Amino acid sequence: MSERDLAEISDWITESGLVELEETDIIDGDCQRLNASGAKVMRVQVGQRVHHPVYAGIGFWWERGKGAENGDWELQDNQIEGTDIANSSFGKL
Repeated sequence: MSERDLAEISDWITESGLVELEETDIIDGDCQRLNASGAKVMRVQVGQRVHHPVYAGIGFWWERGKGAENGDWELQDNQIEGTDIANSSFGKL
């Protein structure tokens, strides 16, 4: 993969975020571009914990030939107790 490929992929990711492309489309486009540049990507998984009253985290995964998908992990009742969420107006819903 050349420096030019990396710069083009980086620019594409930045532009995609600025035009509010869906996360799954960004991941799919990124992986497609990486493969086209010779990186041979088979699968990708991205996850992040979130500070949210309902969800514990969000995640995205991509597999060659299948595209990208997303999922959310809901908080369990025992995960809310003793947290900032429990003490907020959201925790009182």
